[in-house]
Order: sequence, then structure tokens, then C-alpha cells
Amino acid sequence: MRAAMNRLDQAFDLLRSNKPREAEALLTDAAREAADRFGADSAEHAAALFDLAHVMLALGDLGRAAEVMKQAAGIPAHTSQARKARLNYQGNLGELLQRLGRLDEARSVLEESLRGRAEVWGEQTEGYAVGQLSLADVLFWQGELERAEELIEEAAGVQWHARSGRVVIALALRAVVRAARYGDERPLLEHLDALSPELQTQLVALCLDPAPPPPPPPPPPP
Repeated sequence: MRAAMNRLDQAFDLLRSNKPREAEALLTDAAREAADRFGADSAEHAAALFDLAHVMLALGDLGRAAEVMKQAAGIPAHTSQARKARLNYQGNLGELLQRLGRLDEARSVLEESLRGRAEVWGEQTEGYAVGQLSLADVLFWQGELERAEELIEEAAGVQWHARSGRVVIALALRAVVRAARYGDERPLLEHLDALSPELQTQLVALCLDPAPPPPPPPPPPP
């Protein structure tokens, strides 16, 4: 794992030196070596693929990054550490598929990830709440506002109780969903005064600069 991390650092150094081909080749070789040494279904191979996907993301090649990340997320996990890593891969893959407008695929990945988070961390935990918010975001763009709001409320409650600064993400997403669902019939930013000034600033900034909608899915092939 440490060697893979060192190569990732080297790859980003190459990117900063305007050597994108060399950066991608370095991590492509690392993934191939991990598969040869540890097996194609190993945690080491999955981690190397995930690193390669990050370089492709940095190059702006979201389509290829998604395919490589899908390979990483598809490798079975046999240890506690590998299961947690796989959940991270799935979460990143779901968000990337959402950015690409592939909402049905994103939803499927994030639903599977949420089930895995329940098994690893249990429900009513911060680890589970992170997955709930990712899925809720996709459901929002699919027009399933009621279910999205339910997930957000549950996640926000857990994060609020844990006094997590990540609660501002849940509150901002809830405001967007409520605006779409109720218009001005319900308050959008409840409990704002209970937040610290720093978190209030973050929340307002998130609400004023929401994520853009995903692009429409590509047309089916002729």
C-alpha cells in the first residue's frame, strides 16, 4: 500500500510538471504490478486502480475515471479494512457517475454502498449518514424529493447529535430539497442560529453556490 501511495505522489508531481502521459503510465504500471503480485481480486489491486482513477480525474477524463473506479469498486473485499476501502470506492464512484449524468447507475452503486455501510458501521452512525446524503443527492435529481428529504433528515439528526461540522452539508442539501418540494411554505434553514459563526458562513456559502445539475444521459446507440 505504501508503494502505491508513493507512486500516487509521484504521479501528481508529474502532473504538476505538465507530464500527464507519464503520470498515467506510472499508475497504470502500478496497477498491473499489483494484479501480478497480489492477484486481480486483491485489495492492493483495487487500491492501485483507485489511485489511477484519481489521476484520470485530475486530467478531466471523467468517463475513463469512472470505468477504472468501477473496476476498483467491483473487487471483493475480504477484510475489515478492505471493506471500508471498498465503501469509499463505491461512494466516489456514485458521485462521479452522478457528475456524468448517469443517475440510475449512481443510484444503484450508492444503494449498495449504503447497505454495506449499515453492515460495517451500523445505522444511526456518521459513516452511514455520509452514504445517506450521497444517495439523497441523486434521488433529488431524479425527482424523488420525499425520499431524499427523509434520508437527509435522518443523516442530519445523526450529525447534529455528533456535533459534526459535516452537518452543514446535510442542512444545505435539505434546503435545496425543501425549496423544490415546498417552495416558500416551509423554512429552508432551520437551526441556523444554533450553529457556530464559522458553520453558519459555510452553510450560507453552500446554499448560495449549489452543485450544478448533472448533464443529461447520453442518447442510446443507434
